[in-house]
Amino acid sequence: MLAHHKYLTPSQMVNLKIRSDKDNMNKVLREMKSWKKSTVNEIVLAPLEGKWKFEHIYYLTRSWVKALTDDIWVSEDEIRKPAEDLPYISRDYLHRFETINFWIGFFTWAKNVGAKIEDYQEYFEKSQREPGKTRHKKTFIAWEGKNGFEVDAIGKFTINGKEASFLLEIHRGHDVAKFEKQAFERASAIMTGHVRKKLETQTDSRVLWVFENASTMSSAITRIQANSDYTGFRDIFLFKTIKGLAREFEGDWRTFDGLTVDFQGRDLVLVWIWRSCRWKIYKTLHRKSA
Repeated sequence: MLAHHKYLTPSQMVNLKIRSDKDNMNKVLREMKSWKKSTVNEIVLAPLEGKWKFEHIYYLTRSWVKALTDDIWVSEDEIRKPAEDLPYISRDYLHRFETINFWIGFFTWAKNVGAKIEDYQEYFEKSQREPGKTRHKKTFIAWEGKNGFEVDAIGKFTINGKEASFLLEIHRGHDVAKFEKQAFERASAIMTGHVRKKLETQTDSRVLWVFENASTMSSAITRIQANSDYTGFRDIFLFKTIKGLAREFEGDWRTFDGLTVDFQGRDLVLVWIWRSCRWKIYKTLHRKSA
């Protein structure tokens, strides 16, 4: 499972039904670490201000990645693995945890609907070193000369022969002014073609905002609705809460105008009508051919 998801905590593994409970899962992980050739490494973070203890975050060892590619005939491109060992800080834990949760939802959705994930990068890692160039995170998007910004994740996928892409932002806290600044930067970078260049795509991307607090999400939507500068960006933004993402990945996204849509931005009422009509047509044709 780590070959698909790169990073997982024991609770995320339980949610993926690898084991039935965390105690059992932790026991299995301890055994895997104790093997002569350990299959997993773990990121251990100190408790934040003594408030709570973080779960360990697990990922495949380089030796096990090599074993998978050499002995089990798995292409290295099929394995999601950390590019290198980078420092981790406790303050970043919850942000990282929710970014991983988004990936799990996105991966599962793509598998269920037959979408092909063409590219997906998270802010956890930096790009390869190149002589004379500043080394940015893989999700860095150049904008306005040498300036730019980092997003939490970037993704590109193909479904039903059509290409789509997105930028992901996990918004923790209550800072609506920070959101508004980020929203304008990201929308402007999309409209000026900088995101297309980054993702090597011919279509414009959406920005997916996942908020920790529902009240902050409502305030953020209200703030940009009242600003005429965002009128041309109506189809770019989709909003959801962290709790909403945990309940369901595909549905219950909100638009700039307050409509409820699915992950592809389709009106859920229209989707339901189309699926209902399609099913009635199928049953009618099936009765005629019987």
